[in-house]
Amino acid sequence: MKQTTIERIINFSKNRDWDKFHTGANLAKGLAIEASEVLELFLWQDEPTSVDDLADELGDCLIYLTYLCDKYKLDPDTIVNNKLDKNERKYPIDKCYGKSTKYNKLS
Repeated sequence: MKQTTIERIINFSKNRDWDKFHTGANLAKGLAIEASEVLELFLWQDEPTSVDDLADELGDCLIYLTYLCDKYKLDPDTIVNNKLDKNERKYPIDKCYGKSTKYNKLS
């Protein structure tokens, strides 16, 4: 995400004095609720009926993720790359290519 977008998200909250409500627990709950709203778009179907609705809900998720990263001073690029490094070790291409098997069941 661009730094200007991150700053816009953070400033949106600061300008409304909402940071006082942004405890880790509240942000995590908000993220879970928004993720559930993404899931709801797929209820009883394999694809959402509206990509615009999907974009709105994903936007809400990204906003909550940004607030969480800001609260705990985590750099989004760093944590994503660190997690990808771990996943690359857990899921080597030669063992998992074309498979959906969990890493601890790969042979």
